[in-house]
Amino acid sequence: MKGRLTSGIIDTEALVLNGAVEVVGTKTWERILSVVLSATNASRTVTVKQGSGGATRATIGPNETTRRILFADSISESATAIRYTEIYEKNSHGTQALTTAAVKLTADPAARIRMGLAASKGSTGTLTNRKTAPGGVTFVDDNVSAGVPGGSLAAGEFIATYLELNLPANDPANKTTATVELSGGTV
Repeated sequence: MKGRLTSGIIDTEALVLNGAVEVVGTKTWERILSVVLSATNASRTVTVKQGSGGATRATIGPNETTRRILFADSISESATAIRYTEIYEKNSHGTQALTTAAVKLTADPAARIRMGLAASKGSTGTLTNRKTAPGGVTFVDDNVSAGVPGGSLAAGEFIATYLELNLPANDPANKTTATVELSGGTV
């Protein structure tokens, strides 16, 4: 895992998982930046908690390897700074399609984030850089559902979701969250 220590220094710690037994690291983090597993597993779920038995901070599901914070190392500037990142929303059901699929930003306590969807499912396009908006993406604010192109996600399909962070000039540090929700139905 990679994180920022209470001193502000970015550091790493490697942990060896051993089945269902809780493994506690030795470092004290101010925040975790990323957790990366060395391999995927079709039946394993890894839960990242705050301390022994603490609050769940992340869950890494079967056949996944990574969880990371959004907009790591994004700081305000003397003028407004807008940055972009890409995440993926996936129908992880083995056989059923998610019909009337939509993605929505459901929580943004600091009111700094908007979201938009890629023009097509399965897109793995990359951002030019963190300050250039992705082409063809319309960004919406909190609690506005964006319909998935084609209306559904088949089993295993995903949609790229772009997030836009708007930091006002000389904005103080924000330690906040944002929640993106994929919803729909099944037949």
